[in-house]
Amino acid sequence: DGAMPRKAARNSGIAALVLAAAVPVVSEFEGMRLQPYYDVVGRLTWCMGETQGTPKESYTEAECEAILQDRLAVFYGELVDSFPILITAPIGVQVAALSLAYNVGIGAVATSQNTGGALRAGQWLRFCNMLPSWRWAGGKIWQGLINRRAKEKTICLAGLVG
Repeated sequence: DGAMPRKAARNSGIAALVLAAAVPVVSEFEGMRLQPYYDVVGRLTWCMGETQGTPKESYTEAECEAILQDRLAVFYGELVDSFPILITAPIGVQVAALSLAYNVGIGAVATSQNTGGALRAGQWLRFCNMLPSWRWAGGKIWQGLINRRAKEKTICLAGLVG
């Protein structure tokens, strides 16, 4: 039964390592906004890229950090559910996948024939090399996304050789 390894992975030291490594990457590129705002695609956003639920008028930095930790844990669980083989990937690959999924959504990654296909097949190098293609938002290429994907690719590839 495939559910046991996924459940075990979520509660393991591996999950803790992935989350600990992903937080600084995601927070660097999401930035912290203590008041809700509309992002480049017009989505109501707050803290460090949070879009789920109804926002408060303002947040503290500690609240934003806690929200990010909680949401990344949820996203990691959803990633492992969507791509069970991911739990066998090097930590760097998992961190890159988590950062990408948090930014673009699990559904976008899961339905991508190329990126999602590479993850489903356990083709880690192929996955890492596809990250730079995720640079579009709202019909435009964004330098911030180019920078983020370059960092994700570096982390991803380092996981393969480290």
